[in-house]
Amino acid sequence: MLHIRFNIVKYFHTVTVSTDEDESEEEFIDVALHVTFPRRPQIYRPRPNYFTELRDYEFIERFRLSKEAVIFLVNRIQHQISSLTTRFV
Repeated sequence: MLHIRFNIVKYFHTVTVSTDEDESEEEFIDVALHVTFPRRPQIYRPRPNYFTELRDYEFIERFRLSKEAVIFLVNRIQHQISSLTTRFV
């Protein structure tokens, strides 16, 4: 026997669904949950390159550091902050 228990919280209401049926009912519940509580699509925006977009004084106003200081700091800690993916490169 297959026992499935879902606790769904939406708008502070809890709905509990319990079933001891076969896989087709599990699939139905998965589809019903997806239709009832769909995920919003993720939106990936391109990252701006402030080194090229901002002038030196604009860069300092925004980040309180010069471009040279940021380059120096990034070079010092690059091994600690490197990304595991290249999705946004």
